[in-house]
Amino acid sequence: MSFCLLAAFACTKASEEQTYAKQEETIDRFIEGLITPCDTLSMVEDGGTTVLRVAKVTITEEGEVRDTITVTYYGGATRVTIQEGDGDALLKRGNVSFFYAGYDFSSGSLNAGSLFATNMQELAASSGWDCVDTDPISIKLSDAKIVDGLKRGLVGVKPGEECVILFSGKSGFGSHPVGTIPPRVPLAYRIWVETVEN
Repeated sequence: MSFCLLAAFACTKASEEQTYAKQEETIDRFIEGLITPCDTLSMVEDGGTTVLRVAKVTITEEGEVRDTITVTYYGGATRVTIQEGDGDALLKRGNVSFFYAGYDFSSGSLNAGSLFATNMQELAASSGWDCVDTDPISIKLSDAKIVDGLKRGLVGVKPGEECVILFSGKSGFGSHPVGTIPPRVPLAYRIWVETVEN
């Protein structure tokens, strides 16, 4: 009997890992979709963190527009920095305040239908609901209640930064449903950083 239970657990665990691997592939496709053939890429690895810098060139009627997107991979979380911030970078035990929009990333995109929480009034309205709390959320990064993927993705953010943090269900809520979020789903958080305090 013990062997049967052990075999069933091993099959379930393998299936769960396959689910998470597919979610990581979806995240990778999202990142690849941000890169065009005209972009210049550079990659740096530093102590468990990999940073990909994408120098983008867009041709407009007014001429060339140059921009940079930074993709940071750290411990199962991927952060896409859309707008760089200034000042001190958030350390693992620091405090941060921010506005956010949380998405079920199962579809591989950030859309109004997959939004599950926000403190941004205009985003809540686009999903047809009222936003009760429109103040920035403040958290201590070492708080055990913070989802692992979000915690890892926030390490290194700076005041004024706008980013998207993506991670598989393995770094999210795992096999536990939370509110309207089903178990084992990949999550994406769009973040607008207000303050950082280390």
